[in-house]
Amino acid sequence: MNEKILEQILEELKSVNKRIDSIEEEVKYTKEMQKLMQVQLAETNESQKLMQTQLTETIELQKLMQTQLTETIESQKLMQTQLTETIESQKLMQTQLTETNQIVRAIRDRQDETDAKLDALSIDVHKLHGELNFVKEEISDIKATVDFTYHKTSQNELEIFKLKRD
Repeated sequence: MNEKILEQILEELKSVNKRIDSIEEEVKYTKEMQKLMQVQLAETNESQKLMQTQLTETIELQKLMQTQLTETIESQKLMQTQLTETIESQKLMQTQLTETNQIVRAIRDRQDETDAKLDALSIDVHKLHGELNFVKEEISDIKATVDFTYHKTSQNELEIFKLKRD
């Protein structure tokens, strides 16, 4: 009986040893898994750090892009203001050009009137010149007649004087 009990105890011990071996194997496997998980965790941490760095760079890039966008919008606003000023300047220039054209037309009309008056004066001057030449000729004829008459009168007076003396 003792032997049987011993055999049973031995069997139990073998069974316990198998279980211990099995538990040791499981512990060993668990430790290996734990090491593997720590490596994976370290890799995950590195990946997270890399992603954090990339996220920070992306945020900085977005901030830079936002700044550039703001500058572009300000530049567009400035260009819009300049365009508006240019349009207003063009409108003013168009108004001034219209006024200048009206002045030029008025001057041209006045010039046409002046040319017509000058032509009329020129015709009048030529007419007066012709009449003056006619008057000069008449005066010349009258002068010749007066000279003739003067000489004739002088001769007549001289003859009358001679006749009176005799």
